[in-house]
Amino acid sequence: MANAEYKKFIKALGKKTITLIDPEVEVLGIQVEGVDITISHRDAVEEGGSDQGVVILACDMGEVPQENRCTILEKVLEVGMHMTGLLLPYFGFEPQSQHLLLISVLPMNGIDVELALDMISKLVLVAKDWQETHFLDKIGDTEFVPSNPVKDNIVLPVSATGASRPVRR
Repeated sequence: MANAEYKKFIKALGKKTITLIDPEVEVLGIQVEGVDITISHRDAVEEGGSDQGVVILACDMGEVPQENRCTILEKVLEVGMHMTGLLLPYFGFEPQSQHLLLISVLPMNGIDVELALDMISKLVLVAKDWQETHFLDKIGDTEFVPSNPVKDNIVLPVSATGASRPVRR
């Protein structure tokens, strides 16, 4: 069950993007400029830190190609090495889909919707770069991408579960 702070965050996200979102939804799937983002939460019990838990933004960057796979994954590790610090995302790999994920974990206590939208913008820009180049052009270029507002480019699900077809607002 979603906790009160997460429900408040989901409600504020809907308000900011001018979209109706059921605050009872546990996992919300959205699409920004063709990039899938999953928004979920974990309670403090699992995280052992803050009183309210965390909001997780998971960006599906796409499948890791078989051709040049080793070189591409080395580039992912190289780029990831420079993405360190509080609230910065990290890479993950989903073995069943063979997809690369870029994951950001934000503290739920006092979470700011603008901060979350800004992070989603950054995740999308990195994902689009990945989809075009697989970071093979990133030799020596490790600067994280700048902010880019996304609220007008979000596709939200029709149903509260996020399982229905998306509609563009």
